[in-house]
Amino acid sequence: KYASELNEYNFYVVVGRYNNKINDLKELEKINDNINLFENVDNMVKIMNDVDIAVSAGGITLYELCALRIPTITYAFADHQLQGTKEFALKQLMINVGDMRLLKNDGSDDIYNNIIALIKDYELRRRMHHQMELQLDGLGSERIATSIMEHSMKWIEMKE
Repeated sequence: KYASELNEYNFYVVVGRYNNKINDLKELEKINDNINLFENVDNMVKIMNDVDIAVSAGGITLYELCALRIPTITYAFADHQLQGTKEFALKQLMINVGDMRLLKNDGSDDIYNNIIALIKDYELRRRMHHQMELQLDGLGSERIATSIMEHSMKWIEMKE
């Protein structure tokens, strides 16, 4: 349905071993030179570094995409993903199309429309990139180490 409008763009499709649409995706890859299918990827950052826009379910991947400052369209397909996808959208870090279980046509129209919006609107991509940059200061590891040390010290004091 959308192929002719997106022929000039390359798509990297990453799927896990439990994806029940893998055979359909392999067929799509065979007939479309601009679709590249990756299964059971062990180096996501390499793929992420090659993309300008991402579409991703909620979860840890959103933090990785944010760290790499990749404009992203996100969605939830499980209850535990709902809050995170909403928060990323509220902070204007990513575009959230909602809960895939409730969207008409599996959300493909919503995702497509937002892909087109991101492709056409450089300023929107720039703003998302900037918002992601503001969220990251590179001090996360230091804060984690400090927190561990503080908790360890409290534990040691309690033992004494």
